Amino acid sequence: MLDAEDVPILSVKRKRDNEPVAADANIEDLISKVMNQNFVPVIDDDERFIGIITRKDVIQYLSRKCGMEEELLFMAVE
Repeated sequence: MLDAEDVPILSVKRKRDNEPVAADANIEDLISKVMNQNFVPVIDDDERFIGIITRKDVIQYLSRKCGMEEELLFMAVE
């Protein structure tokens, strides 16, 4: 039996891979992915991982754009 340290990470079976977006992706591409994933990995032009955007991040961004942030914060306090 192998020790965990000896198992290559790429050989570990996953339920699914979360599809990434490019760092310069538009909001529509991001929303389409975040609707089906709890988080979206972000990659650079060389396809290297540079970060994660969560569903919560997108909801907060959209609520600020719509001017709803204060209303949502008020509702959370009640």
